[in-house]
Amino acid sequence: MRIAVGIGVRGRQNSTTHSKVCNTATFGLALKCSNPGRSRKGSATAKVEMDKYEILARGYLPKELPPPFTSKSLATAIKANRLNLPTNFSCNPGKQANVGSRPTVHNLARVGILRRELSIPNPINYFQLAEAIDTNQQALLKHVTSPKFSLTTPQSTPSGHRAINPVKDWGYVPIARSLCRASARYILQTDIDNFYPSIYTHVIPWALHTKLVAKQNRNDFSLIGNVLDLIVRNSQDQQTLGIPIGPDCSLVIAEIVLSTVDVALGKAGLTNGFRYLDDYEFGFATYSAAEQGLADLQGELGVYELHLNPRKTQVVELPRSIERPWATELRGLPIRQGGSGQQTDLIGYFSRAYELSRNYPDEAVLRFALGRTRRDVVTQPNWSLYEATLLHIAAVEPGTLSTVLDDLYRYDKAGYQVDRRTMADVLLRVILQHGRVNHGSEVAWAIWGCLLFGICLDYDTASQVVKMEDSVVAILALDAKAKGLISNNFSPALWGSMMTTQSLFEENWLLSYEANVKSWLPSFGGHDHVDAEPRFSFLKQNGVHFYDAGMSTNYQPVGGFITEGSSKEGQPTVEPAEEASG
Repeated sequence: MRIAVGIGVRGRQNSTTHSKVCNTATFGLALKCSNPGRSRKGSATAKVEMDKYEILARGYLPKELPPPFTSKSLATAIKANRLNLPTNFSCNPGKQANVGSRPTVHNLARVGILRRELSIPNPINYFQLAEAIDTNQQALLKHVTSPKFSLTTPQSTPSGHRAINPVKDWGYVPIARSLCRASARYILQTDIDNFYPSIYTHVIPWALHTKLVAKQNRNDFSLIGNVLDLIVRNSQDQQTLGIPIGPDCSLVIAEIVLSTVDVALGKAGLTNGFRYLDDYEFGFATYSAAEQGLADLQGELGVYELHLNPRKTQVVELPRSIERPWATELRGLPIRQGGSGQQTDLIGYFSRAYELSRNYPDEAVLRFALGRTRRDVVTQPNWSLYEATLLHIAAVEPGTLSTVLDDLYRYDKAGYQVDRRTMADVLLRVILQHGRVNHGSEVAWAIWGCLLFGICLDYDTASQVVKMEDSVVAILALDAKAKGLISNNFSPALWGSMMTTQSLFEENWLLSYEANVKSWLPSFGGHDHVDAEPRFSFLKQNGVHFYDAGMSTNYQPVGGFITEGSSKEGQPTVEPAEEASG
């Protein structure tokens, strides 16, 4: 029995029921420059501290950007000059002027027809946010780790691609479901509607200090919640609605808010369940208990002006599958290691994957299918079949380009014959089709593919690209032009108009800065617009760049290079159909 549940009923919304997490004395004055050499004591939950330099190096740019985008030099420069930063580089509310800016926006491909807007905050604002979290991390970690409900409590990682990760990855969710359902007859499944973009920045101090305390002390910047609220607003042109999608610090902020909700839910008796970012699942003995749980969840979220997604909210009777049926099926299909058997298995495997992707159009079936096959090595006799499959999937689902290009590059470097003509047809068609509707991520990854394989963009394709107001696309295209992959007739007049000092604090700050540092575009009006702005001039003089133009010649594929015995054990995990931050 499956029962759709309406979510019009509101539960209690009395903010005074939430315990006060901390007081002014607990946090002290925020944003003092911390000594990077000191050790922190008293935090039993954090094995590795949330270091601002690591956050800048590995937790700034969204992970979905093509590989050449990097922020390591930003961390290096600030760390080397931490005692001599320019005026107004750090945040000191009430004593220095606020630095207002707008983030660079890059829209991301998602399965289906919807899109997600990634944000790259201005580096000055993001440094301030990283510094605030670093300086006050003991109290923040105590706050976000107090509930036992969340699988996405932020934890620092000393190495790897990201500085801050959830304590559990998505692959743990089937286990959490099994534990939740052990004594349950019904489950409530739901998520928050449009989570990251709907977070009201003022709820950050509400969550940390209670709504009453925060409202009575709005300008008290000894409260870390007020500082975080201010910095986030400064980084998005004073907008109070939404937090950036992409940077690691946003996970910390999201957990600050939802961990407070978790505590309240525990007090209301909702203890058999889990939360993965904004995805909830609770187990109940009766249907009426599930209804009451839904009302309680709505009420507690309403305190922080968050709302459930009606399309994802349901109470279902158990038993139910603990993972998506298509993932179970694909995982169970055999793929032999070579010969005609491997060929037969590849045909059967992808034929079924194509059918399942049509049956589940809003789920990442093809991405999952590729994640499985990249763990094995396709033999030379079966390469043309596998290559054609990769290119076909890229053409019909361009959101898979990151995986497809990585796999093609691995095989190319292993001596397999890559069909560059067909690849060029696919990549240029993706650029033309998606450039017309300003689909930034598809175009960006396709241009990255051209850079990686030395494919030229013809006049019509380049003319479409140059119309796009997307800093990520523009930087990749300018790199392609510098490498001779775009003709000299290429005239980026739109991008040239952004080479001003004012643009360094507007939506295209990334292009305005990087094109100057790389000498790809002249400053608009004659004078060097980056040199004219002290804080960005400091970055430039200290070698800060956000794009590695040498990456296309020394790229290290995510899947690793193919050698004898490269076949890897393990299976891909099923990511959420729609990431919770959306």
